[in-house]
Amino acid sequence: FKYAAAMQAGVAKGPGAHPVMIRIETKAGHGAGKPTSKLIEEAADKLAFAAHFVGLAGPGGR
Repeated sequence: FKYAAAMQAGVAKGPGAHPVMIRIETKAGHGAGKPTSKLIEEAADKLAFAAHFVGLAGPGGR
Protein backbone atom coordinates (compact mmCIF):
# COMPACT_ATOMS: atom_id res chain seq x y z
CA PHE A 1 0.00 0.00 0.00
CA LYS A 2 2.99 2.32 0.42
CA TYR A 3 3.55 2.33 -3.33
CA ALA A 4 -0.05 3.38 -3.95
CA ALA A 5 0.23 6.16 -1.37
CA ALA A 6 3.43 7.42 -2.98
CA MET A 7 1.79 7.41 -6.40
CA GLN A 8 -1.21 9.33 -5.11
CA ALA A 9 1.00 11.87 -3.37
CA GLY A 10 3.30 12.40 -6.33
CA VAL A 11 1.17 12.01 -9.43
CA ALA A 12 -2.46 12.48 -8.50
CA LYS A 13 -2.28 16.03 -7.12
CA GLY A 14 -2.11 19.51 -8.56
CA PRO A 15 -2.75 20.90 -12.02
CA GLY A 16 -2.53 18.32 -14.76
CA ALA A 17 -2.95 15.51 -12.25
CA HIS A 18 -3.47 12.03 -13.60
CA PRO A 19 -5.68 9.42 -11.94
CA VAL A 20 -3.99 6.45 -10.30
CA MET A 21 -5.49 2.96 -10.33
CA ILE A 22 -4.39 0.23 -7.97
CA ARG A 23 -5.91 -3.23 -7.96
CA ILE A 24 -4.95 -5.55 -5.13
CA GLU A 25 -5.55 -9.29 -5.22
CA THR A 26 -5.00 -10.64 -1.73
CA LYS A 27 -5.17 -14.32 -2.71
CA ALA A 28 -3.03 -14.30 -5.84
CA GLY A 29 0.27 -15.77 -6.90
CA HIS A 30 2.93 -14.40 -9.22
CA GLY A 31 1.59 -14.59 -12.74
CA ALA A 32 1.63 -17.85 -14.69
CA GLY A 33 -1.46 -19.98 -14.68
CA LYS A 34 -3.92 -17.18 -13.93
CA PRO A 35 -7.48 -18.36 -14.62
CA THR A 36 -9.33 -16.81 -17.55
CA SER A 37 -11.97 -15.45 -15.17
CA LYS A 38 -9.29 -13.41 -13.34
CA LEU A 39 -7.90 -12.09 -16.64
CA ILE A 40 -11.40 -10.98 -17.63
CA GLU A 41 -11.99 -9.29 -14.25
CA GLU A 42 -8.71 -7.39 -14.53
CA ALA A 43 -9.43 -6.27 -18.09
CA ALA A 44 -12.94 -5.14 -17.13
CA ASP A 45 -11.58 -3.12 -14.20
CA LYS A 46 -8.98 -1.42 -16.41
CA LEU A 47 -11.52 -0.58 -19.10
CA ALA A 48 -14.05 0.73 -16.57
CA PHE A 49 -11.38 2.92 -14.95
CA ALA A 50 -10.32 4.34 -18.32
CA ALA A 51 -13.93 4.87 -19.44
CA HIS A 52 -14.74 6.75 -16.25
CA PHE A 53 -11.84 9.17 -16.65
CA VAL A 54 -12.49 9.91 -20.31
CA GLY A 55 -16.14 10.59 -19.57
CA LEU A 56 -17.84 7.65 -21.25
CA ALA A 57 -21.33 6.89 -19.99
CA GLY A 58 -22.14 3.42 -18.77
CA PRO A 59 -25.34 1.45 -19.35
CA GLY A 60 -28.36 3.67 -18.82
CA GLY A 61 -26.26 6.84 -19.17
CA ARG A 62 -24.56 6.44 -15.78
